[in-house]
Amino acid sequence: MCQGHEFPIYKKDKERKAKIKVITLLAFFIREVP
Repeated sequence: MCQGHEFPIYKKDKERKAKIKVITLLAFFIREVP
């Protein structure tokens, strides 16, 4: 029951981290490539 309640929060956190990763990679690529 508790685990089922926590799962959507975990999924959102995972998606948020994935977005941060993509933004970081894009920023790095834009900075490195003139």
